[in-house]
Amino acid sequence: MDSNEKLYADIYYSCFIESEGIGTRVIQNLIDKEAIDSIRSLNQLAKEDYAKIDSLCSSDFDKLDSALRAREKILMDTEASFEIARVNGITSVSVEDEEYPLPFRQLSGMPKVIYCKGRRELLSKVSTNGSVSIVGTRGPSSYATYATKDFSTKLSNKGIVIVSGLALGIDRVAHSSCIEAKGDTIAVLAGGPDNTYPLCNKDIYEVICKRGLVVSERKPGTKAVKQYFPSRNRLISALSDACLVMEAGVNSGTLHTASFAAAQGKEVFVLPNSIYYENNMGGHMLVSDGANILYDISHVIDSVAREVFYRKLGSFPTELDNINSTNSMIKELRCKLLRNSDALTSENYKVLLCDELTIRPMDSDELASSLKLPFSKLSVLLSELEVEHRIQMIKGKYILTFR
Repeated sequence: MDSNEKLYADIYYSCFIESEGIGTRVIQNLIDKEAIDSIRSLNQLAKEDYAKIDSLCSSDFDKLDSALRAREKILMDTEASFEIARVNGITSVSVEDEEYPLPFRQLSGMPKVIYCKGRRELLSKVSTNGSVSIVGTRGPSSYATYATKDFSTKLSNKGIVIVSGLALGIDRVAHSSCIEAKGDTIAVLAGGPDNTYPLCNKDIYEVICKRGLVVSERKPGTKAVKQYFPSRNRLISALSDACLVMEAGVNSGTLHTASFAAAQGKEVFVLPNSIYYENNMGGHMLVSDGANILYDISHVIDSVAREVFYRKLGSFPTELDNINSTNSMIKELRCKLLRNSDALTSENYKVLLCDELTIRPMDSDELASSLKLPFSKLSVLLSELEVEHRIQMIKGKYILTFR
C-alpha cells in the first residue's frame, strides 16, 4: 500500500467512525467488531464493505438502502477530505506506524489515526527528548507573557519539545518563543490540520507547518467547533511529560488540559500569581488540589527527565503499579549485584548507574565504589550512556539528562 492509499484508507476510517445515522449503525453491526478496532482490517473496508453489506442485507431492503446511502456519504466525505489533504501536504499516522506517539500507546481513549502537517519526526522526538505542554488564558497579563517566553525559551534550549494548542495568548507566546529559540514545537488543533483557528494565528500556523508540526485527530476539512476543544486538550496533555499552566481563570478551558494531564499521570506546574488576580484563580485552585508551584526550570526538567528515563527502561510510571514494577526490577538487579555480579549485563549496569544518579550527582569514583565496578568497565559504560544522551558530566560529576 503506497502513501496515498494509506492516507485514503485512514481518512475512510475517520469518516466511518464519525458518521451518524441508522445506515452507519447497520454497517457497524454487520462488520465484525474486531474489524472496526483494527486499522489493518479497515484499510480493506473501503473495497470489501459493499459486498458484505449486499450479502448480509439482501433480505431486508430497508436496511440495505439505509446502509448503502450511509456508505455513499462516507465515500463522498472521504474523497473530499483526501483532496484537501493532498493539496495541503497533510499525512496520516496510525497505530500501525512507527511514528505513532509512544505516549498515546500507553493511554486509553487515544485516536487510532492522527493527521499531521510539518515535521512528523517530532512525534518520535517527543519520546526521546521529552516534551512539555504550555497552556493558559487567551488574554494573559504581562507577567504571564514574560514567564511563558522565559520557560518556553529555556526548555527549547534544552531540546525539550513544546506542545500547545495554537490559541491566542499563552499558546501563541509558547509556540513563537520556541520557534525564536530554534526549538521544536507541536500545535494540536481542534479542527482539521488544514484549519487555522483562530484565523489571526495564520502567520504562526504557517511557520509551525514549516519548522514544527501541526497535529489533529480530526480529518482534513473539519472546522473547529466548541465541542472539539476538550478532546483537543486531552491530546495536548497526552503528548506531554509535564503540563505548565501559566495563567487560568476559574472557568478556563486550560483547567481541562490540567485535569487531563493529572488523570494521565503527568505532573502539573502552576505559575504563582497574586491571590487578588481573578484571571489566575483557576491556577490557585489547581495548586490547592496538589499541583506543583512553577518557580524553577530545573523542577520541570527533572520531571521530564524522569519520564524519559522510565520510557527507556520500558516502564511508564503513569500509574502506581508501573512505579512499583520499576522499583522491583531495580531491587532485583541490586540483589544480583550482591549475589553474582557476573550475571549482570552491560544494560543492567546502565540501569543501576542511572538509578544511582537519581539520588544525586556523582563522580566516577563514587559510582565505582557504589556498584563495585572496576574503573576500566565503568568508564566504558559511562561513555556509552553519554553517547546515548542518558547522562552528562557537569563540573566533574555525572547527572541524568533527558536527551
